Amino acid sequence: MYFHDHPEWDLERPVFVTLEHRDTHNVVNNSIIFLTLKLHRNPRFYSVCLLVPLITIYALSVFVFFVPVESGEKLSFAITLFLAQTLNFTTLIAIFPENSRNFPLIGYFVCAVSFQLAVLCLLTIIG
Repeated sequence: MYFHDHPEWDLERPVFVTLEHRDTHNVVNNSIIFLTLKLHRNPRFYSVCLLVPLITIYALSVFVFFVPVESGEKLSFAITLFLAQTLNFTTLIAIFPENSRNFPLIGYFVCAVSFQLAVLCLLTIIG
């Protein structure tokens, strides 16, 4: 049997093969093979490439309040953060499942950060 290592999944347990012969109404002798796999997903890729930029953008949004209004860069900094979050969100959409039954928890966090950055832009424009 050939095994090819995958960077996203680990095979935790060896493959169990079960062979059954079933006789259905004395007509045909069927053979059924059952393969049992136990896989473990490596989340390091997703945590480094998706969570770190999201948390960084969220942490940088606090510094909008420290930019002086006189510099004229306060609004551009807020809009840049919002655009970076939108770009990150489009990357995440390709990874999220398309059904709403098993919507990931990070999806709610992304929506909350996007809403917070939109409110931040509005408050920067008003203030």
